[in-house]
Amino acid sequence: MESFAADAEIVYPEEFVGSYIEDNKLVVELTCDDEYIMEKYETLLREFDCVVYKKVEYSYNYLCDLANETNVQLREAYPVTKVYVDVINNCACIEIADGKEAEVDAQYRQMRNHSDHVVFKPGAYAQPQTLRLFGGSEINNRSCWFTLGFWGKYQGRLAIITCGHDLMWKDRIYYDSDFLGIVKYQKF
Repeated sequence: MESFAADAEIVYPEEFVGSYIEDNKLVVELTCDDEYIMEKYETLLREFDCVVYKKVEYSYNYLCDLANETNVQLREAYPVTKVYVDVINNCACIEIADGKEAEVDAQYRQMRNHSDHVVFKPGAYAQPQTLRLFGGSEINNRSCWFTLGFWGKYQGRLAIITCGHDLMWKDRIYYDSDFLGIVKYQKF
């Protein structure tokens, strides 16, 4: 199928936005409703009588690129916790922790001078399950692995204490693929 390249990178058709279930119908969102495009999708889905099509403005590819670009621009200065495409509302969503989403929204709009269909929402850091994350667990910053020392509190918030010799201030820390937080304090 043309949606998957040989290197396993997922490539969506440029007119495709996404799909979801609403009122027992499969809603397929597309950016174009010309005859050729509609025939292409109707041929794929003609055996189902529960399919409806909805035309929207932005493609999934565009919204993914926009979400990722915005994340790169903001993640060093703000606690970005989640980045995704909201197919139903046809927008890129960026979740920001610590109640800073309104500040980020205002700054982003001023910087970009228009909306671009990016929505900033309140976010939260992952709450790791205490049964699977404990002293000695491996945590990482996507380039190096470190050993978790122990849990503690820093400025009244849950924190991880570790001897991450290669960790840098503002590094993003993960357990497997779960985002845990950002390095806020270092002492050598």
